[in-house]
Amino acid sequence: MADKNSNNDNAKQQSSHFAVKSKDQSINGATYFTATDLKPEVEAKGKVLVIYTGGTIGSMPVDPDDPDSPQVVVKWDNYTKRTQEFDPTSDTFIGCRIDAYALDVPLDSCNVGPAEWGLMASIIEKHHDEYDGVVILHGTDSMIYTASALSFMLINLKKPVVVTGAQMAYLFNSRNDGKQNMITAIMFANAKLSGVPVVPEVCIYFNHVLLRGNRARKQDASGFDAYYTPNFPPLGTAGGRLFVDERLILPIPDQAFRVVRTLEPNVLTFDVYPGIQNTDLARNILSTKNIKGVVLRAFGTGNIPTKDSFLKVFEEANNKEILVQNVTQCLHGFVELGMYETSAALLEVGMVTGFDISPEAALCKLMVLLADEDLAFEEKKQFAQRSQAGEMSRSLYIQTLKQTKALEVRQDGEPVRLAPEGSIEGNWTGPKVFNASLRLYGGHITLQGDSEFIEIEVYLNAKTGDVLDRTSPNFAGSFKRRVAGADANKEMIIGLDVTAAARRLINGGARVAAILRIVQGQGILSWKDADLAVFIDERR
Repeated sequence: MADKNSNNDNAKQQSSHFAVKSKDQSINGATYFTATDLKPEVEAKGKVLVIYTGGTIGSMPVDPDDPDSPQVVVKWDNYTKRTQEFDPTSDTFIGCRIDAYALDVPLDSCNVGPAEWGLMASIIEKHHDEYDGVVILHGTDSMIYTASALSFMLINLKKPVVVTGAQMAYLFNSRNDGKQNMITAIMFANAKLSGVPVVPEVCIYFNHVLLRGNRARKQDASGFDAYYTPNFPPLGTAGGRLFVDERLILPIPDQAFRVVRTLEPNVLTFDVYPGIQNTDLARNILSTKNIKGVVLRAFGTGNIPTKDSFLKVFEEANNKEILVQNVTQCLHGFVELGMYETSAALLEVGMVTGFDISPEAALCKLMVLLADEDLAFEEKKQFAQRSQAGEMSRSLYIQTLKQTKALEVRQDGEPVRLAPEGSIEGNWTGPKVFNASLRLYGGHITLQGDSEFIEIEVYLNAKTGDVLDRTSPNFAGSFKRRVAGADANKEMIIGLDVTAAARRLINGGARVAAILRIVQGQGILSWKDADLAVFIDERR
């Protein structure tokens, strides 16, 4: 066995280029280390700030003489002693400046949460303009939560933030994934060193793939291929060379970088399962003291049991301003809440759609969104349904409409115009419209005479007095509606698909009006409120 003192002396020589810069640079809970004595050609290759939190990548056996003894997370100085890639005198030196913040108490990632995310965000805010990128060394258990949370906390991020770790520590294992994950994460974070495009996102790098952090899911508890993004391609790959797909990365924002530090921790996730509607579990969960938000993992495209007493639980939660976001239990695909009339019951009780967001990203997004004191509850619901940091493939923008005449359309009456209340938000154009629906809330159809249906025509952005016919560029469609016997006395959400017209006529920022008239059949169409829901494909 090698002499321990000799090993320690060598280790000290390797780590001599790191020094604590000053107490002023350190932050409560983390100490700042800076590289010293670097050559000008090294300084020219850019700078990366490493945030060392702990995890398997920084673990060693508690007994150095017994590799099977329990592993503990070592401190930063111990980590750097065993990392030749940080030593500018080593043949394997990575080739650029590496400075670091190390948590004063390195953590297993099971113990990383909102307080630590706030600390990381503060560090990044302090040095955002100083470094080419940031690498966070992190345990694998909660890595996707950290990456997701930071993606919503770091607003208008202009630099790469790459989170990585290991399934097998390299500090004492010759065969490991930790060292290559760490080296390659630094290269993706430093475009000057690697030559790849700048990726202004919070990413996860693991086992040859660079992933959007808020899209990642953990698929293997111990294998090296631990993470993937089921609903989005990798941003980059690492093989014989590094590659970044510039078509996929978010644009570098023009607005000033800023940080959100306050999070609402009183959110939770729970699953729908067969039979839950016959228990009090959902009511008990939604009655939890101080609860502010719920990520509901639903069947398939967002379906849940439709028993009246079960739906009533969610309606009561909405009335208490508890935000419930519907996400799918499936790894692939979308929740389609609000896109079709079949999901009307869930809209009526106040649920919002999560499209293809992961449950982990949805939870972190709600933590950030629900802590925003400047947003009213209904505004928070709208923002929850829009992609904030590339976490969803679709976004929903809603234009509230008001009636300029009666709240009903009669076959023998004048057309009714629904005027816009403000502008529809967003920076998108017609070709990005995936679906658009005119939604009439509290809708009711009364058939008269021998009519079996009524046919409704819809026009978008037509003016009062315009000629209304199907050759008009404002014509948005005609819709036949029948009334089933069981629904004769029910109020419901009536959805009218106006997608084709929306693609021609609507852009983000526009004011959108609608005109309705009955052109066939005898009857009355009435409603209480109306809106235009525009679903945007963020991938186009």
